[in-house]
Amino acid sequence: MNNGKSSLKQLKTKSILYIEDEKNIRKELTSTLQLLFNEVFSFSSAEQGLDFFSKTKPDMILSDISLDGLSGLEFAKTIRQSDKKIPIILLSAHTDTSFLLQAAKLKLVEYLTKPITYDELTSSLLLALEEIESNEKRFVNISDTVKYDMLYKVVYENDTVKKLSASETSLLDFLIKNKHRTLTTEEIKNFVWEDPYYVTDTAFKSLMHKLRNKVGKDSVKNVSGIGYYIVVE
Repeated sequence: MNNGKSSLKQLKTKSILYIEDEKNIRKELTSTLQLLFNEVFSFSSAEQGLDFFSKTKPDMILSDISLDGLSGLEFAKTIRQSDKKIPIILLSAHTDTSFLLQAAKLKLVEYLTKPITYDELTSSLLLALEEIESNEKRFVNISDTVKYDMLYKVVYENDTVKKLSASETSLLDFLIKNKHRTLTTEEIKNFVWEDPYYVTDTAFKSLMHKLRNKVGKDSVKNVSGIGYYIVVE
C-alpha cells in the first residue's frame, strides 16, 4: 500500500454502499464518507441496500448490524451468496461472542464496535482498499464472463470453476505475461515443456484446444504462420 495521502486519494476514486437505520447517525457518517469517496450510496434498510446492489455494484460496503427488518449480518450473508470478494465492514454496539462468530464466517474486512473514531473508520476503509487492489492484481479478466485467478490457478466462467492441468496453467500464464505480442509455437513449446524437441504438433494442438475450450475459443487467437496471442480485458 502507498503512503497515507496517496491511499486516501485512491479511495476518492471508489464508491461505497452505506446502511444505517438511525437517521442522525446516517446523516453524519454519510457526510464524512462523501469527503472520502467519489460516490456514497446511503440507505436506511438492508432491503433497500440489497435492491440497490442487485442493480449497481459499489466498490465496498459499510453497514450497521442492528437494523429494522433484515439485520446487517443477514444482509452480509446474502451479499456473500453472489459476491465473495467485495470488502464488507460491519458496525455494531455489540461485542457478543455469537455476533463475532457469525461475522467471522463472512470474511469481513473489519468488525467495528460503535462508537467509532475517524481514525478507526479511515483505517478500516484503507484495509478495504488494499483488499480491492489485491483482488484486481490477482484476477485477469479474459472476457465478460471468464476470469483467471492468478493465485489459485483456476478459471472462473460466471460461477463455474474450471481447473487447469499443469501444462494448461503454464501455457495460460505465458500467454498472459506476453499479452501484448504474438508468441511463436517454438517459444510456447520451450516454455511449457521440459523437452520441447519431442513435442509433436498433435500434442501442441491438443493442449491449445483444451485451454481454448476453458477460457473461450475467441480469447486465444492464432496468427497464421506466426503463432498465438491472448485477448484480455
